[in-house]
Amino acid sequence: MTLAADPHFLHLQTILSSKAEGDWHDFKEGVHGRTDELLKDLVALANTAGGPYGGYGYLIIGIDDDGNVRGLIPKETELNEDARQRQLGSAAAHGITPLMSPQVKGYTVEGRRIHLVIVPQTSDRWHVVTGSQNHGYWVRRDRASVRPTAEQLEEHFQERLKALIGPVHEQLLRMDGRIGQLRTDLAAAQDPALLSAAEHARIAFQTPDRTFLRLIRQEASTFLDRRGEHLEAIQRVHPDRLVDQPTWHDADRDALRDLVERLEQDTRPLIEAVGALIHDAEPTARTEQALLELNAVFTDASVHMMTLPPSTFALWVYPALLYLHAVAASATPHLEWQLFGQVIHHVQDVPSPRLTRRSVALASVVPWRETLDGVMRVIEPGSPPRAAAHRMERLLRQSDWIGQTLPVLGRLGAFSRSEAALTLGYVAAALKRQGHVPPSFAALWWTYLNANGILEETIQRFVERGSPVLAGLKLRDVAAAFDSMDKPGSYLTVQAQYLVDVGPQP
Repeated sequence: MTLAADPHFLHLQTILSSKAEGDWHDFKEGVHGRTDELLKDLVALANTAGGPYGGYGYLIIGIDDDGNVRGLIPKETELNEDARQRQLGSAAAHGITPLMSPQVKGYTVEGRRIHLVIVPQTSDRWHVVTGSQNHGYWVRRDRASVRPTAEQLEEHFQERLKALIGPVHEQLLRMDGRIGQLRTDLAAAQDPALLSAAEHARIAFQTPDRTFLRLIRQEASTFLDRRGEHLEAIQRVHPDRLVDQPTWHDADRDALRDLVERLEQDTRPLIEAVGALIHDAEPTARTEQALLELNAVFTDASVHMMTLPPSTFALWVYPALLYLHAVAASATPHLEWQLFGQVIHHVQDVPSPRLTRRSVALASVVPWRETLDGVMRVIEPGSPPRAAAHRMERLLRQSDWIGQTLPVLGRLGAFSRSEAALTLGYVAAALKRQGHVPPSFAALWWTYLNANGILEETIQRFVERGSPVLAGLKLRDVAAAFDSMDKPGSYLTVQAQYLVDVGPQP
């Protein structure tokens, strides 16, 4: 794209000609060593809607407060655009919620290099600074980053409330329609001659369990209907080409980001369903049937496309990975090992490229998370290693995913514990099915400072109630297989042996 056709550069020219800061742009000579201030300004620009820049705010680095072009300060001259984006992305990932993905472009103005940080404005939920002295909400007002007024906060939360109530209102309208249909059914039931066999069965045998299973099937059918569109979109974006490139065009990155968000949006209803199934539904034969059908949906809609190129396939199975992590995160806090064991050991026949059928395990998608890391780093260049796991953790900790079914404090540590359970379950499933150590994958929980403590707690829970996950295997054998997957510093085998010999400790 030429500079003449670059809308951000045209906006930059207009800003520099004014030589003044504004509510939708901010000047910085440098940001080296000022992470707290950087997070505050990024959040303020994102939270201040409107302005002349097409839904963006700008942080311009290399400009003094009077609008004079100074260029990058000496400590930052070696940072190119990609390095700056990684720096900002890492700071935002650890200090801003919900997820923010600022972009960085470099321009030469008056013979000096400057960086333009492009901050997407939030459309509904304000961003907030976390874990620093500038914790909280920030907005732009009078050309500065300031705390929002009481009136601004009230207006924002009213808009949020409207956004939340809107879907509920639509659901109430659908319920009104359903009530009308029930009244029609009731009237028809008074004269059985007016009913078809299917209508009679639906009215006579409808129970809460049947209704839940029917709704699960509706959501699953909608998801499966969209998988063809997903595959076309993934192949159109061509993630393997993007992952192999050293740099990316904004249009390619935006297309990939939109695709990832679409996959998440289309998978979310089933993720919410499995969280509710594990925590709210009674453990009946029909709820187990619902879980079995969800397992089948994600297996059949994912694993049978293994002829795709690596990054394309990793993106294709992203919904299945989300599902596995959601089940583990939902089951772990309440030790729902029975349902978790059903998922981790789920095996079914799927079509193969030679028009035959072969038996595959849902857990076989777990190692593809490492390949998915490369895809996620394209859309979030500042992401740390294990980018896919970090993204799934942020999603599953949000209250509008499985968070509504978990205690508020429980979901903060749910992902690290569920990661350990998923890793051990994955090893157990491979040993049970194939009899040998499975391919390794980089688990996020292993990076936590209390990783060995998480291991010890998970193993103790396995000793207490883990038989559905172990599926008849000896715990020490699973532990030994885990240690052979090259986890530096692991003492899992020793700990498992101790717990088996001594017994769980209170």
